[in-house]
Amino acid sequence: METSVLDLLLFFINQVLTQPYIIMGLVTMVGMILLKKAIPEVFTSTMKTMFGFIILFLGVGGMVPPIIKMATVVNDVLGVTGIGTGTSGPLYHIIDPIPFTFVGSIVLISAFLLQLLVARFTRWKYVYIVGNMMPGPCYGFAFVFSTVIQDPFTLILIITPLVTAYWTIGPAIVNQWDKEWVPGGAYTLGHCQYIGEIAAGYLGPYIGDADKESSEKIEFPGWLSILSDNTILNFVILLIMWAILGFLAGPVRLAGYAAGTWEPMWLLKNALDFTCGLTVVLFGVRIQIGELTVAFEGFRERIVPGAIPAYDCPTMYPFGPQAVTLGFLSHLVGQVTGTIILALTGFPVIAMPQAFLFFDGATIGVYADKRGGWKTVLLIGIVTGIIGVWAAALAYNIYPETLKSQILAGSVGGNLDQSVIHCILLYLLLPFRNIS
Repeated sequence: METSVLDLLLFFINQVLTQPYIIMGLVTMVGMILLKKAIPEVFTSTMKTMFGFIILFLGVGGMVPPIIKMATVVNDVLGVTGIGTGTSGPLYHIIDPIPFTFVGSIVLISAFLLQLLVARFTRWKYVYIVGNMMPGPCYGFAFVFSTVIQDPFTLILIITPLVTAYWTIGPAIVNQWDKEWVPGGAYTLGHCQYIGEIAAGYLGPYIGDADKESSEKIEFPGWLSILSDNTILNFVILLIMWAILGFLAGPVRLAGYAAGTWEPMWLLKNALDFTCGLTVVLFGVRIQIGELTVAFEGFRERIVPGAIPAYDCPTMYPFGPQAVTLGFLSHLVGQVTGTIILALTGFPVIAMPQAFLFFDGATIGVYADKRGGWKTVLLIGIVTGIIGVWAAALAYNIYPETLKSQILAGSVGGNLDQSVIHCILLYLLLPFRNIS
């Protein structure tokens, strides 16, 4: 049978461009070539970017099993559907009713190129360049819109401008504030909790006084210094959560989960597994960011003069170390409160605090403190924490069974924007749904 050019193109797309690490590697390679770097340097930078992406997903693979176990315990103890939010990784494994890997990967490429065109020819000079966060909306929007559209190419045409708009509008809004503290306004924020930062940015001045009530003027107890280490912080939180679940499960039920392992060790191991998985994710992120940051200069010099890159949230943390801690704690309180309210009201789906809540809370905290001091940090952190888990629970509750059955137990929603936007879209699309 004769192979056509179209067949070869589709083969290349399906076998090569459906791999997110290849896409990010190509972005890095083009950027380095535009900088006229030597071939060895181009090769090294490209490979490191791909290494970082693969390491990231190895970390996600280590985080998923503990989340599944936690959801199982919650389901059993409370007699509800318990979901853990905070990872979009499982979306990459969904295959029905559309080829999600194909759609998401092509959207990632097309949205990135469209974003460059927007930055080149309009006053919107923002370029979202956060390798670990870029696949999220591409696959997430595909997941949501597949409830009404199953044709892959139609999905690509619809989702590409939506993703481009998200990558452009979010950075543009928050940049009006962060350019005041980022030296030279050299970059802005690229992440997935813009709803929180926008709320803090506009409401902060009405809540508190950023100058007189800055979080940086608060004297925290010395023992809270452990919160400055993200790894230890996440481990302590997970260990506490597992200890509470173990207590609620009781010794008999807990022994069944542990399957011969001493119960305290089983609880400890789950907390360690998740924390180590998250640490691997962050290591992969650092590798990517280091290479992508350099490569982006090629796009800024040759393609998009005056472009403002949107970088990962840790780039904002040095501008408010104590706001980071207070933001995380208030967001955690909000998420736990939201979970408790869901349980007490008998809602059929119980969303638990999300895996990456540190990054949402900490980043919202920096913006909230800069705009309205510690009062704003506390209020916005708690409210957005509650909204995050409620949105995830509401969204999961109306997913069609065709898709819900493919979501790995304990994984839905994610960062604040993902949970809220997915929830709103699902309800808006509900009258047009054509799968069950």
